[in-house]
Amino acid sequence: MTFRPWFQRVRAVLELTTHSQSRRWHGVAPLAAETEQFEPRCLLAAGALDSTFGIGGEKTADYNAGGFGGNGSSRDKGAAVVIQSDGKILVAGQFEGSRRGEYAFGVTRFNSNGTLDLTFGSGGMQPIEFITGAAGIYNKATGIAVQSNGKIVVVGTVTVPRNSSNNLATLPTVFGVARLNSTGTYDSTFDGDGRRTVTWGVGSSTATGVAIATDGKIIVAGYKSPNNSVSDDLDFAVARLKTDGSLDTTFSGDGLQTVAFDVGGGKGDVCNAMTLQTDGKIVLAGDATVNSSGDVDFAVARLTTSGILDNTFDGDGKRTFGFDKGGLKVDLCYAVTVSSGKIVLAGEAELAGNDYDFAVARLNSNGSLDSTFDGDGKRTFGIDLVGGNKSDGAKAVKVQSDGKIVVAGYASSVGFDSDYAVARLMADGSLDTTFGNNGKKTSGRSGDDQASALAIQSNGRLVIAGYSKINGTVDFAVARLTNS
Repeated sequence: MTFRPWFQRVRAVLELTTHSQSRRWHGVAPLAAETEQFEPRCLLAAGALDSTFGIGGEKTADYNAGGFGGNGSSRDKGAAVVIQSDGKILVAGQFEGSRRGEYAFGVTRFNSNGTLDLTFGSGGMQPIEFITGAAGIYNKATGIAVQSNGKIVVVGTVTVPRNSSNNLATLPTVFGVARLNSTGTYDSTFDGDGRRTVTWGVGSSTATGVAIATDGKIIVAGYKSPNNSVSDDLDFAVARLKTDGSLDTTFSGDGLQTVAFDVGGGKGDVCNAMTLQTDGKIVLAGDATVNSSGDVDFAVARLTTSGILDNTFDGDGKRTFGFDKGGLKVDLCYAVTVSSGKIVLAGEAELAGNDYDFAVARLNSNGSLDSTFDGDGKRTFGIDLVGGNKSDGAKAVKVQSDGKIVVAGYASSVGFDSDYAVARLMADGSLDTTFGNNGKKTSGRSGDDQASALAIQSNGRLVIAGYSKINGTVDFAVARLTNS
């Protein structure tokens, strides 16, 4: 097949591809951990870097400098962010250990002013290890949530080793779930030691998001395959855990549920994001391969609280749609949120070749495209920085209290590097010209920078998290933007 082979996905998960080869994963430490200010690109009013945060509005955290790495030029990437009720900022992702290619979950907590919170973990950073002592183990945190009691739930993907001679690309992966106390220590009331893995039996699974239900149960979403070899047979996958970490058998009978779109002969269905509606229903978002010619569309599914497909959503609980702007028509969805009952999705749409634009869509509660949003429910726009290859994409989306839509991600800059990019849309889908430069804001250092996650503070300011690279070292990065 010529479209998105499973091996490409595995390579992306293992971070073995370059920025130009894979857009999918464009995807701490004592106080002495190195921090470095970003190179400003533009100074704006609404959408400007908040100078009261970190250093000039930005902050980086280096696990290697903090004593957790050790190979000299670490590759640490933030992937998810959440703001605690006290205003402190939690970022989860991966950090590279002392051996090249070996990664563990990492959680960093920042004070509301951008400094590292020294009351959390060791100097503001907390590693989470599921399997240690095996070269090439790749564990990556991709989701984080805070329970009402302040405990912190972190989810991601854990590689299961067989022996040292195995190729990483053929090793099985499973969901990894950990719960920390508010200080960063493991919560032993969760599965005995604060950590557990979830499998679907034979095959591999990749976790991409987490949410806490109103009753405290933990919902983890991602996707799975039936084997560990090259395969395009991928399904959405969801697990629900009780507060003690055990599988909740009232959810789909065994605590596990899968959703297959299998549209037009394609079976590559990948869930990249999840959110909960106010009624507890679970909205899953990602993309589905819809034919053998390389056409990939946004894919959305909704489950009831009991874990079955909700047939009030598009008749059977799931739907796909494409932007189909050109090229191979690859449209990838990375983020979802719900506001006023409507479902807002964000990702990237292919125009041609390596030209991708931000893509945003809004659905009504019944699954139909919302025609009040840009006329047909869909909107694309490019950042198109000078010197870049015009590969731009959204990785996160939130809706403000005034109905404006904020999306964050990356915009390609010189060479294979990128800058983080944030845009704000009006409720009707038009760009909000009062934000940044006609609705868009970019910034970054001289290397590769990307926003992978987004949160809105109670005062409306925007917090983006991801990573920043300079001189061969990749660090967790957080920035805060004004939003007046």
